[in-house]
Amino acid sequence: MDKLHTQKTELFESLLPFIAQKGWHIDAINQWAFENTHDKALLQLHFPEGISDLINFLNEKLNHDLINALEKTDLSQMKIPVKIKTALMKRFELMYPYKDILYQGQQYFKNPLHLSQALKNIYKTVDVIWFAIGDQTSDFNFYTKRLTLSAIYSSSFCYWLKDESQDIINTNMFIDRRLESLKIIPNIKKRIKTLFSSYSFR
Repeated sequence: MDKLHTQKTELFESLLPFIAQKGWHIDAINQWAFENTHDKALLQLHFPEGISDLINFLNEKLNHDLINALEKTDLSQMKIPVKIKTALMKRFELMYPYKDILYQGQQYFKNPLHLSQALKNIYKTVDVIWFAIGDQTSDFNFYTKRLTLSAIYSSSFCYWLKDESQDIINTNMFIDRRLESLKIIPNIKKRIKTLFSSYSFR
């Protein structure tokens, strides 16, 4: 980890108590800046877009940590649904220390102006998961897999945020139910291909 990234990570961690108190809002940054006037230049250097950059950084950090965790996990004998479930449960394990501020993030993403950012971060996460579990598809399946997993991940994430069961067993079972939708991928692919083949582009 280079010096700048270490500095950025430490800066992010110092902002977390203020985000926990104020939410993902400019007030959190303003309060932090008021108490850390000597670090204002660093804040502008590492997070020039403020809250947006902070959220993106957390997602990137969690994605990086997930890759490292899955590299240490033997997935070779697992079927794809089990690999995906393993990745999702590991992701939620990594997110646990940030659960309170992630819950507050729902308010931030209720703003339609932030929708594209939410979609981009979801895509980056599911893309990381597919590659981490060894998927190398480059054809039409590339898109259907990510679209389907995006729906599974986002719904599981919302469920996890409110799950207070021991060892998040309820989230575990919820993922099992949602993974059933993976079975429709071949049918989606077939239907869309049939739809496109019915048109003549001349």
